Amino acid sequence: MNKVWVKKSTTKRLFIAIPLPKRWQQVLTLYQHDAKSERITGTVPTRWTDRGNLHITIRFIGSINESCIPKLIQTLRGFVGSIHPFVLPFQYFEFATPKEPKMIWARFANTEEFHALVRTCTKILAQFLHDDCGGMKLHNGHHVIPHVTVARLKGDADRAGKLSSPVNVPEDLAVTSLVLNESKTLPNGSVYRTLATFHLPSRKR
Repeated sequence: MNKVWVKKSTTKRLFIAIPLPKRWQQVLTLYQHDAKSERITGTVPTRWTDRGNLHITIRFIGSINESCIPKLIQTLRGFVGSIHPFVLPFQYFEFATPKEPKMIWARFANTEEFHALVRTCTKILAQFLHDDCGGMKLHNGHHVIPHVTVARLKGDADRAGKLSSPVNVPEDLAVTSLVLNESKTLPNGSVYRTLATFHLPSRKR
Protein backbone atom coordinates (compact mmCIF):
# COMPACT_ATOMS: atom_id res chain seq x y z
CA MET A 1 0.00 0.00 0.00
CA ASN A 2 1.40 3.34 -1.07
CA LYS A 3 1.89 5.89 1.66
CA VAL A 4 0.41 9.34 1.23
CA TRP A 5 2.66 12.04 2.59
CA VAL A 6 0.83 15.07 3.88
CA LYS A 7 2.84 18.24 4.19
CA LYS A 8 2.61 19.59 7.73
CA SER A 9 1.30 23.10 8.07
CA THR A 10 3.78 25.60 9.41
CA THR A 11 3.02 28.52 11.65
CA LYS A 12 4.59 31.87 12.39
CA ARG A 13 4.39 33.83 15.64
CA LEU A 14 3.32 37.34 14.70
CA PHE A 15 2.73 40.77 16.19
CA ILE A 16 1.99 44.29 14.96
CA ALA A 17 4.29 47.10 16.05
CA ILE A 18 5.40 50.68 15.58
CA PRO A 19 8.95 50.68 14.19
CA LEU A 20 11.40 53.24 15.53
CA PRO A 21 13.12 55.76 13.25
CA LYS A 22 16.93 55.87 13.30
CA ARG A 23 16.93 58.96 15.54
CA TRP A 24 15.10 57.10 18.29
CA GLN A 25 17.17 53.95 17.80
CA GLN A 26 20.32 56.05 18.33
CA VAL A 27 18.91 57.70 21.47
CA LEU A 28 17.86 54.41 23.07
CA THR A 29 21.12 52.70 22.15
CA LEU A 30 22.99 55.57 23.81
CA TYR A 31 20.78 55.24 26.87
CA GLN A 32 21.60 51.52 27.07
CA HIS A 33 25.32 52.29 26.87
CA ASP A 34 25.13 54.85 29.69
CA ALA A 35 22.83 52.66 31.81
CA LYS A 36 25.27 49.76 31.53
CA SER A 37 28.15 52.04 32.48
CA GLU A 38 26.23 53.19 35.57
CA ARG A 39 25.29 49.58 36.39
CA ILE A 40 21.69 50.54 37.10
CA THR A 41 20.66 46.87 37.27
CA GLY A 42 23.45 46.06 39.75
CA THR A 43 24.62 42.46 39.58
CA VAL A 44 21.37 41.12 38.07
CA PRO A 45 22.08 39.49 34.67
CA THR A 46 20.60 41.82 32.07
CA ARG A 47 19.88 41.35 28.37
CA TRP A 48 19.87 44.67 26.55
CA THR A 49 17.59 44.78 23.51
CA ASP A 50 19.40 44.78 20.18
CA ARG A 51 18.98 47.98 18.22
CA GLY A 52 17.13 46.18 15.41
CA ASN A 53 14.61 44.75 17.90
CA LEU A 54 13.53 48.08 19.42
CA HIS A 55 9.82 48.72 18.77
CA ILE A 56 6.46 49.55 20.34
CA THR A 57 4.04 46.61 20.28
CA ILE A 58 0.50 47.36 19.15
CA ARG A 59 -0.99 43.87 19.27
CA PHE A 60 0.40 40.38 19.71
CA ILE A 61 -1.38 38.03 17.31
CA GLY A 62 0.04 34.62 18.21
CA SER A 63 1.00 31.66 16.05
CA ILE A 64 -0.98 31.43 12.82
CA ASN A 65 -0.74 29.22 9.74
CA GLU A 66 1.52 30.57 7.01
CA SER A 67 -1.29 30.18 4.48
CA CYS A 68 -3.24 32.93 6.30
CA ILE A 69 -0.47 35.51 6.12
CA PRO A 70 -0.97 36.90 2.55
CA LYS A 71 -4.63 37.69 3.22
CA LEU A 72 -3.73 39.03 6.67
CA ILE A 73 -1.34 41.49 5.04
CA GLN A 74 -4.03 42.50 2.55
CA THR A 75 -6.51 43.03 5.40
CA LEU A 76 -4.02 45.12 7.36
CA ARG A 77 -3.28 47.31 4.34
CA GLY A 78 -6.97 48.11 4.07
CA PHE A 79 -7.20 48.85 7.79
CA VAL A 80 -4.09 51.05 7.89
CA GLY A 81 -5.44 53.12 4.99
CA SER A 82 -7.81 54.79 7.45
CA ILE A 83 -5.17 55.56 10.12
CA HIS A 84 -3.32 58.88 9.94
CA PRO A 85 0.12 59.72 11.39
CA PHE A 86 0.18 60.86 15.00
CA VAL A 87 2.73 61.54 17.75
CA LEU A 88 3.52 59.77 21.00
CA PRO A 89 5.05 62.08 23.61
CA PHE A 90 7.92 60.49 25.54
CA GLN A 91 7.42 60.31 29.32
CA TYR A 92 10.31 58.57 31.11
CA PHE A 93 12.46 55.48 31.55
CA GLU A 94 11.29 53.08 34.25
CA PHE A 95 11.52 49.63 35.74
CA ALA A 96 8.39 48.08 34.28
CA THR A 97 6.80 46.59 37.39
CA PRO A 98 7.26 48.14 40.86
CA LYS A 99 6.83 44.87 42.80
CA GLU A 100 8.99 42.63 40.63
CA PRO A 101 11.00 44.64 38.07
CA LYS A 102 12.06 42.47 35.19
CA MET A 103 12.26 45.02 32.38
CA ILE A 104 13.37 48.55 31.69
CA TRP A 105 10.97 50.53 29.53
CA ALA A 106 11.13 53.76 27.60
CA ARG A 107 7.55 54.77 28.29
CA PHE A 108 5.36 56.99 26.11
CA ALA A 109 2.05 58.75 26.79
CA ASN A 110 -1.04 56.59 26.25
CA THR A 111 -2.76 59.03 23.91
CA GLU A 112 -6.28 58.70 22.53
CA GLU A 113 -4.82 58.08 19.06
CA PHE A 114 -2.75 55.17 20.35
CA HIS A 115 -5.64 53.74 22.35
CA ALA A 116 -7.95 53.95 19.32
CA LEU A 117 -5.33 52.24 17.14
CA VAL A 118 -4.99 49.32 19.55
CA ARG A 119 -8.75 48.99 19.94
CA THR A 120 -9.49 49.03 16.20
CA CYS A 121 -6.55 46.76 15.38
CA THR A 122 -7.77 44.21 17.93
CA LYS A 123 -11.26 44.21 16.42
CA ILE A 124 -9.97 43.79 12.84
CA LEU A 125 -7.60 40.97 13.81
CA ALA A 126 -10.21 39.08 15.82
CA GLN A 127 -12.63 39.17 12.91
CA PHE A 128 -9.99 38.16 10.37
CA LEU A 129 -8.78 35.18 12.38
CA HIS A 130 -12.34 33.98 12.94
CA ASP A 131 -13.54 34.45 9.35
CA ASP A 132 -10.42 33.78 7.27
CA CYS A 133 -8.06 31.70 9.39
CA GLY A 134 -10.03 28.64 10.43
CA GLY A 135 -12.07 30.17 13.23
CA MET A 136 -8.97 31.02 15.23
CA LYS A 137 -9.33 33.14 18.33
CA LEU A 138 -7.12 36.14 18.93
CA HIS A 139 -4.57 35.61 21.68
CA ASN A 140 -5.80 37.08 24.94
CA GLY A 141 -4.56 40.62 25.21
CA HIS A 142 -4.03 43.04 28.06
CA HIS A 143 -4.09 46.77 28.58
CA VAL A 144 -1.44 48.00 26.15
CA ILE A 145 0.95 50.64 27.44
CA PRO A 146 3.03 52.31 24.70
CA HIS A 147 6.63 51.48 25.52
CA VAL A 148 9.93 50.22 24.15
CA THR A 149 11.57 47.42 26.12
CA VAL A 150 15.23 48.44 26.33
CA ALA A 151 16.33 45.64 28.70
CA ARG A 152 15.14 42.40 30.31
CA LEU A 153 16.42 41.28 33.69
CA LYS A 154 16.99 37.67 34.68
CA GLY A 155 16.11 38.39 38.29
CA ASP A 156 14.83 41.16 40.56
CA ALA A 157 16.56 44.48 40.82
CA ASP A 158 16.54 46.29 44.16
CA ARG A 159 14.79 49.32 42.75
CA ALA A 160 11.60 50.26 40.92
CA GLY A 161 9.78 53.15 39.31
CA LYS A 162 11.11 56.01 37.23
CA LEU A 163 14.75 56.23 36.19
CA SER A 164 16.70 59.37 35.46
CA SER A 165 17.79 59.79 31.87
CA PRO A 166 21.45 60.56 31.14
CA VAL A 167 20.62 61.26 27.48
CA ASN A 168 18.65 63.99 25.74
CA VAL A 169 15.44 62.38 24.52
CA PRO A 170 13.35 63.87 21.69
CA GLU A 171 10.03 65.11 23.03
CA ASP A 172 7.79 63.20 20.61
CA LEU A 173 7.89 60.05 18.52
CA ALA A 174 6.25 60.53 15.12
CA VAL A 175 4.23 57.43 14.21
CA THR A 176 4.15 57.21 10.41
CA SER A 177 4.10 53.46 9.80
CA LEU A 178 3.29 50.06 11.31
CA VAL A 179 4.94 46.69 10.72
CA LEU A 180 3.88 43.05 10.83
CA ASN A 181 6.71 41.18 12.52
CA GLU A 182 7.54 37.54 12.97
CA SER A 183 9.06 36.59 16.32
CA LYS A 184 11.44 33.67 16.69
CA THR A 185 12.78 32.54 20.05
CA LEU A 186 16.45 31.52 19.94
CA PRO A 187 18.81 30.44 22.74
CA ASN A 188 20.22 33.98 22.93
CA GLY A 189 16.83 35.70 22.87
CA SER A 190 14.11 36.69 20.43
CA VAL A 191 14.75 37.73 16.84
CA TYR A 192 12.21 39.76 14.88
CA ARG A 193 11.75 39.77 11.10
CA THR A 194 9.52 42.26 9.31
CA LEU A 195 7.06 40.59 6.94
CA ALA A 196 5.28 43.77 5.81
CA THR A 197 5.44 47.53 6.35
CA PHE A 198 2.33 49.72 6.27
CA HIS A 199 2.77 53.47 5.75
CA LEU A 200 0.11 55.69 7.29
CA PRO A 201 -1.50 58.03 4.75
CA SER A 202 -1.01 61.74 5.28
CA ARG A 203 -4.06 63.81 6.08
CA LYS A 204 -5.55 65.63 3.09
CA ARG A 205 -5.56 69.38 3.40
